[in-house]
Amino acid sequence: MRLPSRSQAILALLALLAWAPALASPFWLDDFLQLERAEAVWKDLGALFTGFRFGPADVTPLWLANADWSVYYFRPLVQAFFALDWGIWGDLPAGYHLTNSLLHAIATLLVAAVAARFSRDARTGLIAGAIFAVHPSHQDSVAWITGRTDLIAAIPFLAALLAHLRWREGSKRRAWGLTAVLLLSLAFLAKESAAAFPLLVALLAWLDASPSPWRRRIAASFAAAWPSILVTTAYIALRMATGGFGSPGSAYLSSPTSADFVLVAFWRYFLYLANLVFLIPVEPVVVGPALAARPAVVIALSSTLVLLTWGAHRLVRPSRAVIVGLLFVLVTLLPAIPVVEGQRFLYLPSAGYALALGAALAAWKDRRRWVLAALCGLFISASWVKTAFRDGLVRDTMAPLHALADRREAIRPGDHLYFIDLPPLVCMGFGAAIRHILSMPHIEVTALTLSPELPPSVARWIGSSSAATADAAGSVRLRRDRADRLIVDRPGGEYFATFIERFFLWGETVPREGSLVRSGGLSVEVGARGARGGVRSMAFDLEGGLDSPRNRVFLCSPDGAERVLPADLPLADLPPSNPEELQ
Repeated sequence: MRLPSRSQAILALLALLAWAPALASPFWLDDFLQLERAEAVWKDLGALFTGFRFGPADVTPLWLANADWSVYYFRPLVQAFFALDWGIWGDLPAGYHLTNSLLHAIATLLVAAVAARFSRDARTGLIAGAIFAVHPSHQDSVAWITGRTDLIAAIPFLAALLAHLRWREGSKRRAWGLTAVLLLSLAFLAKESAAAFPLLVALLAWLDASPSPWRRRIAASFAAAWPSILVTTAYIALRMATGGFGSPGSAYLSSPTSADFVLVAFWRYFLYLANLVFLIPVEPVVVGPALAARPAVVIALSSTLVLLTWGAHRLVRPSRAVIVGLLFVLVTLLPAIPVVEGQRFLYLPSAGYALALGAALAAWKDRRRWVLAALCGLFISASWVKTAFRDGLVRDTMAPLHALADRREAIRPGDHLYFIDLPPLVCMGFGAAIRHILSMPHIEVTALTLSPELPPSVARWIGSSSAATADAAGSVRLRRDRADRLIVDRPGGEYFATFIERFFLWGETVPREGSLVRSGGLSVEVGARGARGGVRSMAFDLEGGLDSPRNRVFLCSPDGAERVLPADLPLADLPPSNPEELQ
């Protein structure tokens, strides 16, 4: 069943309209890492197939981060898109956002085509495509430049599914089968989530074989899945031969063999479904812990999900398209379940949700037009509000970094910049951001601390208590006790005392008093502990010493980053050994 050209044009316009405000969004976090990588690939296309590792050095480096964790990315198709954008747009963020919007429009048309084929109804395809085009869960994938990974991965995945269905129907089997294999290979070259494809097509074949005996169903499932199983096996072999998958930290990846993995899986499924239905953000730093601390809210939301499912079953008899849509959601979410939750992982699964909801609305003939119009209006409004809110957050958190541009003439290539009281929400890709803002690729950047001080809008967003945000930057006391040692005291607050700061330790515990941490060329001694379990004093041994002309220390605040001159630091004998000495 093919959608009319008019319907396709409407869907493409809806997809572009829903995320039009994102065209004005700036670069943020990982975007700067992607820009560095894109420039390198543009200059040397051979780098496309070498992959790259993401580790502590790319997260500032955080001085307390576990130096052993790393994630190996082998996503040549994604890097090709970034490199192409770099060649066309350079460092203009609007161009990258335009690419994201166009990719989202293409994915929307594919979702509509998949829905129309499973339902054998063009109206269902139109409704499902409209829901997918405007659903607010796509913010991280469409409105965030780095989130395009899921856009690029979803397009060949959905196209491969369409080709697979044509292959199973028997028309030009060899051509469609080869097309499905090639498209699935492209999906793997974009993201590892393509591993859900074999299980999905096997279960679809199982459904189609019903009510045959179970042995016949198994045979049908294997016959449908074996080409994609071969592709998956070849991909795994390629990854192992080119660098493996890395060793993510425990805060990023939950082991399926851990004792609590089943509970973790149920919890993450709940969070993702709650986002699709109730538009509750999937976010591991604030929203997840806030829900976990409120079991009554979780029970209420879960009960509402059950009641909505039961009510929909009573109003509209579930069709094959509804069942396929729900199955699509559950299966395509599987690769994301072991990984720390992120809203971008919902992009492909939301196609199944759009199919199920679209099929249900199509069967509700009396009021479907009004319900669809109301949903689209609600979703577009929510998407615009979320984009505006996030852009304000981004500009607040990036302000101290952009303020450094005014001091560019005082910074030279080869310098090492150290930042005290870096806000946690800018730590990802921080070094790359500084190099980009200053247009100096040959400088080193290290964050000495993660601060409880945040811009007011950020503090409200993460729900920080006034005790965690009341300190002004001036309350930080900086001292030195020898030529290479910097001491940072916080009399009125504690570092790593809030959840958001602990999260960015990537699973590491706050170090014990007196312990030594060596990371990023630093030796760090942790001093006094505070009442909330945080750290109130730290001593840093800077490579080359405080007086080295290449070492420059900056103290961050919501208003900017002020340089600290070694001559202004008072001398001290030793870091204080208990909190009372700080008063």
